[in-house]
Amino acid sequence: MSWITLATMIFAIGSVYGGLVLMLTITMKRQNQEEE
Repeated sequence: MSWITLATMIFAIGSVYGGLVLMLTITMKRQNQEEE
């Protein structure tokens, strides 16, 4: 497997993981605001 393919896979996985973390963070912030 070439390094280009490997880099593309890592970038794609990182983008998906980053998106999930971002959504989770926003959701938690909204819950904290509703509690107050």
